Amino acid sequence: MRQGDCCQLKWEDVDLLGAFISVKTSKTGETAEIPLFPALREEIER
Repeated sequence: MRQGDCCQLKWEDVDLLGAFISVKTSKTGETAEIPLFPALREEIER
């Protein structure tokens, strides 16, 4: 994931139940699903 893509993330892109983040990549314009690993998920849920 590119830094610019990270900066464009919104809470609606995060699926805590499914444990992934959906992001439209700036390079290809395609939507990618990035898994949320347990440690990252714990930080987001704080």
